[in-house]
Amino acid sequence: MNNNAILGHKDIIERLYEAVKNQHIASALLFCGPEGIGKKRVALHLAQALNCRQFSARGPCLECASCRKITALNHPEVKIVNKEEKAKNLKIDQIIQLRADISLRPVEAIKKVYIIDDAHILTREASNCLLKTLEEPPLDSLIILVTANPSALLVTIRSRCQKIEFKPLPVKEVKHRLQEKGQLENSQADFLADFAGGSLGLAQTYLEKGILEKKIELDDFLRGINEEDIAVVLTQAQTYGRDKEQAKIWLDLLLYTCVQRFLADPEGLGQGQRQKEKIIDLILRAKRDMTVNVNLQLVLENIFLRMRHA
Repeated sequence: MNNNAILGHKDIIERLYEAVKNQHIASALLFCGPEGIGKKRVALHLAQALNCRQFSARGPCLECASCRKITALNHPEVKIVNKEEKAKNLKIDQIIQLRADISLRPVEAIKKVYIIDDAHILTREASNCLLKTLEEPPLDSLIILVTANPSALLVTIRSRCQKIEFKPLPVKEVKHRLQEKGQLENSQADFLADFAGGSLGLAQTYLEKGILEKKIELDDFLRGINEEDIAVVLTQAQTYGRDKEQAKIWLDLLLYTCVQRFLADPEGLGQGQRQKEKIIDLILRAKRDMTVNVNLQLVLENIFLRMRHA
């Protein structure tokens, strides 16, 4: 991992370098911004900068033993706290372990670094446990909370962290990186970068989940939705709403497709415009209701039936 390998965030990285040089790094940082834009990569890069004995204005050397261990994610005193497999939250036991580790003096590191990924999914008990450490942080350690949803954190936790806000990446840069990584046509890379909202990580995840094939399928279905028999439309709603994780992708894709089509329609006035706004509102409401026990099939049936007359 090196500065050039990190897409975007040049200003943030330069500010962090300056803080490392002047030894003005806070004891706790809050890295917040959209998913998949490189927050955790920057956190690991900062850990390298703090522990590289050849650190300079250009950043960590990336060649010393410490830098290489952090790149390989096997440095004993630079740790990432992730939710356990199949768990929905970061649990108190994980934070208790972090507190035990952080209380020990560093053996190998110049500064121990603990990166809490997806910090917004800390349980209430884990949050309160973490708060005790943030109230009296050890001088030889740094805690970095990484989150796409800072408002879900306790206010008392947010107030004890220095907030660093990451912005979405330029779509053109995401497109360029996607084309570097795979055999994508220009139009495919354009769509994927735009659909992911400037998030390279999300774009790659969508690609792995077959979003390009799904887009073709949805386009074909919507193109003929007015001519399709109602039974076919209802069957499609059942297919799309069967699996909650897949339904989320279908709803995201449906929202994107509808917005693009409606914006491109020069005759979207009067009653027709109100109908289109209602469809967009229904999709947005369905996305919000994903966290509750909503019948996605019925929601999609309602959307598709309205689209037949839009």
